[in-house]
Amino acid sequence: MKRPAATRPGPPCSQKLIELNHIEAPKGLIEQRLSEVMEELRVQRTYGGEDPRRIQFNEAQLGDLRTRAKFAAQAELLIERVAQLETIEVTDAEIDEKLQALADSRGQQIEAIRGYFQKENAIEDLRGRLLQEKVIDWLLENAELQSVDPTNDNDDAVAEPAAEPAAAE
Repeated sequence: MKRPAATRPGPPCSQKLIELNHIEAPKGLIEQRLSEVMEELRVQRTYGGEDPRRIQFNEAQLGDLRTRAKFAAQAELLIERVAQLETIEVTDAEIDEKLQALADSRGQQIEAIRGYFQKENAIEDLRGRLLQEKVIDWLLENAELQSVDPTNDNDDAVAEPAAEPAAAE
């Protein structure tokens, strides 16, 4: 059964997977993710009323953003590797299904939503998000759950994947 995105395990689940499956992300990928995170924050701050020409990040903020970018790059590589090992793919039909769901939720025609995604070159981003959802669903379905003592404050007691993926090539 699929969970709504808001209730799916996110960073804590990904964090544990990264800890259990050490993956070094290439510097170029980290820098690309850093640029994306910075741009996303600029857009958010601009929507919040700030002048986009005046938005800058101090060293502490850049350090935090770099950590987030490294995490995102590692998670991306891990997701891709699990998908490859388990032959998990996103079909064009699944893309169409998601676009239809977006169109329905906005009261628009699917052609308008598809056109927007194509114009913004966002179809592959959508495919990546859907692949991430499918891999996380697969991991949860195949996890070996452990009993946890609720009085024990041990963060190590987390569901672990049934099979460890190999390091990224």
